[in-house]
Amino acid sequence: MWPSLLQCLITFHFLVGTNEAAAALLVLADESGLTKLRAVCLDYIVHHYAAVSLTEGYKSLNSHQRDLIAAESCALYAHLRGMLREVAARKALPE
Repeated sequence: MWPSLLQCLITFHFLVGTNEAAAALLVLADESGLTKLRAVCLDYIVHHYAAVSLTEGYKSLNSHQRDLIAAESCALYAHLRGMLREVAARKALPE
Protein backbone atom coordinates (compact mmCIF):
# COMPACT_ATOMS: atom_id res chain seq x y z
CA MET A 1 0.00 0.00 0.00
CA TRP A 2 1.29 3.46 -0.93
CA PRO A 3 1.84 5.92 1.93
CA SER A 4 -0.57 8.83 2.10
CA LEU A 5 0.43 12.26 0.87
CA LEU A 6 0.43 13.48 4.47
CA GLN A 7 2.87 10.74 5.52
CA CYS A 8 5.13 11.66 2.60
CA LEU A 9 5.02 15.35 3.52
CA ILE A 10 5.81 14.67 7.18
CA THR A 11 8.71 12.40 6.22
CA PHE A 12 10.02 14.97 3.76
CA HIS A 13 9.81 17.71 6.40
CA PHE A 14 11.86 15.70 8.89
CA LEU A 15 14.44 14.67 6.29
CA VAL A 16 15.24 18.10 4.89
CA GLY A 17 13.95 20.59 7.47
CA THR A 18 11.05 22.99 7.37
CA ASN A 19 12.74 25.87 5.56
CA GLU A 20 14.06 23.65 2.78
CA ALA A 21 10.80 21.69 2.61
CA ALA A 22 8.67 24.81 2.22
CA ALA A 23 9.97 25.67 -1.25
CA ALA A 24 9.91 22.05 -2.44
CA LEU A 25 6.37 21.60 -1.14
CA LEU A 26 5.31 24.81 -2.87
CA VAL A 27 6.54 23.35 -6.16
CA LEU A 28 4.67 20.09 -5.49
CA ALA A 29 1.49 21.93 -4.53
CA ASP A 30 1.69 24.29 -7.49
CA GLU A 31 2.31 21.53 -10.03
CA SER A 32 -0.35 19.23 -8.54
CA GLY A 33 -3.08 21.81 -8.04
CA LEU A 34 -3.12 21.31 -4.26
CA THR A 35 -4.49 24.74 -3.36
CA LYS A 36 -4.63 24.26 0.42
CA LEU A 37 -1.05 22.98 0.58
CA ARG A 38 0.02 25.84 -1.69
CA ALA A 39 -1.61 28.37 0.66
CA VAL A 40 0.13 26.84 3.70
CA CYS A 41 3.50 26.86 1.94
CA LEU A 42 3.10 30.45 0.78
CA ASP A 43 2.12 31.55 4.28
CA TYR A 44 5.13 29.78 5.79
CA ILE A 45 7.54 31.18 3.20
CA VAL A 46 6.29 34.75 3.63
CA HIS A 47 6.57 34.56 7.42
CA HIS A 48 10.02 32.90 7.34
CA TYR A 49 11.35 34.53 4.19
CA ALA A 50 14.79 35.43 5.55
CA ALA A 51 15.59 31.77 6.28
CA VAL A 52 13.71 30.15 3.38
CA SER A 53 15.25 32.45 0.76
CA LEU A 54 18.71 31.11 1.64
CA THR A 55 17.83 27.49 0.85
CA GLU A 56 18.63 25.62 -2.35
CA GLY A 57 14.93 24.83 -2.68
CA TYR A 58 14.06 28.52 -2.83
CA LYS A 59 16.83 29.22 -5.33
CA SER A 60 15.36 26.57 -7.64
CA LEU A 61 11.89 28.16 -7.72
CA ASN A 62 10.78 29.44 -11.09
CA SER A 63 9.62 33.02 -11.68
CA HIS A 64 5.93 32.05 -11.41
CA GLN A 65 6.47 30.57 -7.95
CA ARG A 66 8.51 33.59 -6.83
CA ASP A 67 5.72 35.82 -8.13
CA LEU A 68 3.24 33.85 -5.99
CA ILE A 69 5.40 34.54 -2.92
CA ALA A 70 5.65 38.25 -3.78
CA ALA A 71 1.88 38.50 -4.30
CA GLU A 72 1.22 36.75 -0.99
CA SER A 73 3.63 39.10 0.76
CA CYS A 74 1.96 42.16 -0.76
CA ALA A 75 -1.49 40.88 0.23
CA LEU A 76 -0.33 40.37 3.80
CA TYR A 77 1.20 43.86 3.87
CA ALA A 78 -2.02 45.41 2.55
CA HIS A 79 -4.05 43.52 5.14
CA LEU A 80 -1.80 44.72 7.96
CA ARG A 81 -1.98 48.31 6.72
CA GLY A 82 -5.77 48.10 6.73
CA MET A 83 -5.78 46.76 10.27
CA LEU A 84 -3.50 49.59 11.43
CA ARG A 85 -5.76 52.16 9.79
CA GLU A 86 -8.75 50.69 11.62
CA VAL A 87 -6.93 50.85 14.95
CA ALA A 88 -5.82 54.42 14.29
CA ALA A 89 -9.36 55.47 13.33
CA ARG A 90 -10.80 54.00 16.53
CA LYS A 91 -8.21 55.41 18.86
CA ALA A 92 -6.79 58.89 18.42
CA LEU A 93 -3.18 59.00 19.55
CA PRO A 94 -2.36 61.54 22.29
CA GLU A 95 -0.64 64.67 21.04
